[in-house]
Amino acid sequence: MIHGGSGTYDIDLTSGTGVECRNGAGGNYTLILTFSNNLTNVDSASVGCGSVSSSAIGPNPNQYTVNLSGQGACNAQYNTVTLSNVDDSMGNHSDTVLSPPWGLLIGDTTGDGSVNAGDIGQTKSQSGQPVTGSNFREDVTVDGSINAGDIGLVKSKSGTGLP
Repeated sequence: MIHGGSGTYDIDLTSGTGVECRNGAGGNYTLILTFSNNLTNVDSASVGCGSVSSSAIGPNPNQYTVNLSGQGACNAQYNTVTLSNVDDSMGNHSDTVLSPPWGLLIGDTTGDGSVNAGDIGQTKSQSGQPVTGSNFREDVTVDGSINAGDIGLVKSKSGTGLP
């Protein structure tokens, strides 16, 4: 995600337990899937909760970008993106490719699957600091500043968790 004028910061979801804690504008998120080989074709992408607004090969030839919308209703859930009819430059074909499951839990700045006092304290401790690669998770409003707005959003989500 782009954090105001502070930069672009990504969360690695490849472990299968990655948690997106930021509140994407209008429930919009971008997921980039990376493959070993360059892709030559992907027919379509779908998502379990929300919808795919667009998708395409890129930014690199071994990556596929999926723009998701309507994810606001998907908070506190794990989700998976499904690609259909995937071909690569080595002649491999797969009817279906599933992304690793990834969690959406707005306010979970610690990435532990629950929003609680630890997340509130972590966000408070970074309030007023510039957004960097080490504290971008505390900018849950994704506006390029860590401030009372972020603390308030984390507090409002306290008590929520992933299944």
